[in-house]
Amino acid sequence: MENLEEREQQKREKALKVKIENTLWVLCKNFKDEIFDTLLKSPGIASYVIDISGDIASIADIEKNIQIIIENRAQLEALKQMPQVKQRSPEWFALRRDRLTASDTGQAMNRGHYGNRAKLVENKAFPESVVFNNSCPPLKHGTMYEAMTSRSYSQRNNNMQIHEFGLIPHSTLSCYGASPDGITEMGVLIEIKTPWRRKVNGDILDQYELQMQGQMAVTGINECDFIDCEIEDMKYEDNYLKNIATNLKIDHGVLVENLESGEYIYSPPYLTPIEAVQWKNSEIRKHETYKVYYWKVRKIYIERLYFDKNRWENELVPAIQSFWNDVIKMKERGRAAAGAAGKTLDLVDSGDNKKQKVLQFIDSDEEV
Repeated sequence: MENLEEREQQKREKALKVKIENTLWVLCKNFKDEIFDTLLKSPGIASYVIDISGDIASIADIEKNIQIIIENRAQLEALKQMPQVKQRSPEWFALRRDRLTASDTGQAMNRGHYGNRAKLVENKAFPESVVFNNSCPPLKHGTMYEAMTSRSYSQRNNNMQIHEFGLIPHSTLSCYGASPDGITEMGVLIEIKTPWRRKVNGDILDQYELQMQGQMAVTGINECDFIDCEIEDMKYEDNYLKNIATNLKIDHGVLVENLESGEYIYSPPYLTPIEAVQWKNSEIRKHETYKVYYWKVRKIYIERLYFDKNRWENELVPAIQSFWNDVIKMKERGRAAAGAAGKTLDLVDSGDNKKQKVLQFIDSDEEV
C-alpha cells in the first residue's frame, strides 16, 4: 500500500513539474533567453505560474521546481558551448569506436535486449570488423522517424524548443560518452524510441533505463523524458488521405527519401493531409530518384525518469570500467582470438514474411 502511495505521489510530482515547465515555456517564448533567466529568479514568478495554470501547488513547491529549471537551463547553456559532433557523421562514428556509449550500457552489463556483452567487447576491441548496415529495417525505421517523434513530443508541450547534440564524452570517465536525442529549452533530456515491431505499452526496458542513467551522468542533467512512439507507415497516398481526419494537423505527414543522397525531407508541421500531399507533389520535382512515405503516430508514451546517483556510482561505473578493461585485454590478445567477424541476424520482412539474413552490427539503441 505504501509503495502504491509513493508511486502516486511521484506521478503527481512529475505532472506538476511538466505543467510548470509548459507554463514557463509559454512565457519564455516572449522573451530573450537572458531576460527569461532573470524572470525565473524574480520573487513573483511562482505567483505567475499559479495565476496562469490555476492553483496547482504551493508557492514552495513551485519555487523548488523553478530552481531545478534554473539549474537545468544553466547546464544546457554549458553543454551548448562545447564543441559539437553531429550524430551519425563520420567523426561521430570515429568517437564512438573509442568508448562505450550510453546506448550500449545495458549490453555491456549483459542486460541488453538485442545483444550480449561478449559480442560488444569484440566489436569495441576490433571496430574495423563491424559491418554497419544503415538500410536494415529496424535501423532505417528508427532513423527515419526520430525527427517526427521529436516533433510530436514538442507539439504536445507548447512547441517546446529542442536542442540537438552529438556525442558528449564523460568529463572524468574517458571510456564513456553519450549522444542524447535532444535537450529541451527547460533543460530536460529526451530519449526517443521508434520501434519497428515492438508495441508501445508503457513499459521501459531495463537497457533503456540504463541508457538514460548514463546520459544523465554524462550531461549533468538530472531529468530525462522517455518518448516511446509507434509510427505506422501507411504505404499509399489514398490510404493516408482516407484514414487521417481532414482537419488534423499533428501526428501525421509525408516523407520524401532522396535515394541518391539518403536524405529524408519531411513535410512542414501543422499541415492537413491534403496540404501534406500538395507539399509532396512540389517536393518530388526537386529529386531525380526518390521514395515517398505516408506516416501517422499510432501511439506515443512519455515518462519522466530521474538520475540515480547511487546507482550510477555503485552499479554502472564499476560495470563500465570492468567492460572497458575487457576491451583492452581483447585488443592485446589480438583479432584471431576473438573469432569470426560480424554477426547474422534473422529479420522478417513485414510484406511477405520471408526470412532474410542480414550481416550487420546493430547498435543497442536500435530495435527489431
